[in-house]
Amino acid sequence: GTAGPEQKLTVAGNISACGGLSGTKMPSYFACNVGIGTNRPQKALEISAAGTSGGGVMRLASTGETSSGNVVGEVQFYNSDTTDYTPGVMASVRAVAGPSGGEGHLQFLTDMPSEGTAACVVALQIHSNANVGIGNTAPNQKLTVSGNVSALGSLSAGLGEHFAACNSSYGGFI
Repeated sequence: GTAGPEQKLTVAGNISACGGLSGTKMPSYFACNVGIGTNRPQKALEISAAGTSGGGVMRLASTGETSSGNVVGEVQFYNSDTTDYTPGVMASVRAVAGPSGGEGHLQFLTDMPSEGTAACVVALQIHSNANVGIGNTAPNQKLTVSGNVSALGSLSAGLGEHFAACNSSYGGFI
């Protein structure tokens, strides 16, 4: 697109790539940051759009049909630190298809079991019906916790609700 290019490849106009497109060793070009909707990205990936149009949105789209339990999209947090010989995905957030394929759940995974493997324990799940499970992937109440709960401060229940608490110091229910 230009008669006197300053680089090995200079394009005047838009670029479209089908397949792969990569760039490395370009410290002077946005400090190796990628911008979508901005020509001055400040982070490794910056997506910008006007707040009046919904702001910057990143969409992870699956193709084809999904069945219940299929992972539709995932954001992984990879630790490449080799000092303890355990590089791998230390945590992730993923969307999982529900029974109808159109509804879904959001899962937060932790616990990288060994070197090179991905986080595998669903620490928290937000179900498509808005129930939340901590240590539980099938919450049947607004909050379902599998395991012990510790609270510092007050604990209250709404009017008309039943509440029972066991005080281990006295061995009885309050």
